[in-house]
Amino acid sequence: MKLRISIAALFVLFFQFTTNAQNYHLDLRMGYSQSTLSSDQSSAIPIKDRQSFGIGLVHTIKPYQSKFGFSIETGYVLKGIRIENESLDYRLHYINAPILFDYYPTEKLKLSIGPELGFLADARNRLTDSTSVGIDDVYDKRWDISGTLSVSYALDFFMDFGVRYNRSFTKFGNLDAVLNRRDQHSEYFQVFLAFKIAN
Repeated sequence: MKLRISIAALFVLFFQFTTNAQNYHLDLRMGYSQSTLSSDQSSAIPIKDRQSFGIGLVHTIKPYQSKFGFSIETGYVLKGIRIENESLDYRLHYINAPILFDYYPTEKLKLSIGPELGFLADARNRLTDSTSVGIDDVYDKRWDISGTLSVSYALDFFMDFGVRYNRSFTKFGNLDAVLNRRDQHSEYFQVFLAFKIAN
């Protein structure tokens, strides 16, 4: 109950601040991602990165004449891996919410770093016949904490180009019998475009 009240209070303060902020805008971010599942143990079979996509709404606040600001996002990203020799496909569907602290070395360049809270909405393995089976027994950690590092550049007033790296601190501890390893964590690299849709 206390956690819900704290989260609600945080969002109320955030939206109250945005109404008074001198420089606030809302962006639509779309990106191409390359994700994997990493572990200290080697996989029993060859695996390769999964190519996927991500989308999100970004609330950005940067006070005038300041080099610092912050961003709060809500979005979706598809993570996972592909299993080469079996033509199988792990798809981990995440709803994510990064809270990033922004630094502007120049007017157009932005460096961002911060934590990301993710919720695993679905975990499935897509088979060669296009059917899929749930893999929630192995990938059962619904809540995920990760770290995000991002660099973006304003191509013009309405569009930014950037790259992002994300690494999960939460591990899937159950044994994956196909890969023959446990204690896996997800990570991804993303190239994105952000379009300003409100100011």
